[in-house]
Amino acid sequence: MTTVSGIGNNQGADAENFFYNALVSNPVVADNKFDEIRKGMRIYISDNQQGEYDIVLINCSVLMVVEVKYHLHLNDVVKFYERQLPKFKILFPDYKDYQILAAVASFSHASDALSKAQECGLYILSRAGADIKMLNPANFTPIYF
Repeated sequence: MTTVSGIGNNQGADAENFFYNALVSNPVVADNKFDEIRKGMRIYISDNQQGEYDIVLINCSVLMVVEVKYHLHLNDVVKFYERQLPKFKILFPDYKDYQILAAVASFSHASDALSKAQECGLYILSRAGADIKMLNPANFTPIYF
């Protein structure tokens, strides 16, 4: 994303705040109810072992990692799925026994990004007024990581 005087950064922060606040108000995604929601989980162990996760929802056995973008592009999905998700249990070993689901969330999106997210088994969340709607079809089966 091109940033003009911080506008791109502000839009990203607005999207993260929206989805975080909406999930705090209603901490349910699909059939999963979550007890705890964290925003901006970051860890730095070394140059090769670091990560940042926009929103993480947690209950007693399932954890959902949510990547938030103002506008979701194909490369955002690929990076999240191929680079960020595989490192989560390594970076946060306290959650190694959890079933991990993942989602991408955005205000707008490219159609190829939605197709790729679906193919990767990711939930797709979007804005519907002041609420969140899921864009996955009714027969969608998520992948656990």
